[in-house]
Amino acid sequence: MTNEEWIRSLSRKELAHELLRMTQEPDYGDDDDGWNLPFFRDFYICSDDTEFCEDYDGALEHECWWLAQEKE
Repeated sequence: MTNEEWIRSLSRKELAHELLRMTQEPDYGDDDDGWNLPFFRDFYICSDDTEFCEDYDGALEHECWWLAQEKE
């Protein structure tokens, strides 16, 4: 099976999962917290560059919606 065949065999939801990108950004909390070390927040980025902060399900739903839209 080629990569193209594998991609064509995916359902819309599986394809959406493959297309999502994830990045992490440091968060130091409020200035009053006085933290020296950050914790990290996950950001999911869709094909249309829409970002979802710590909301994988929302990002996946948006990506499925985007895939179903007509090409502009």
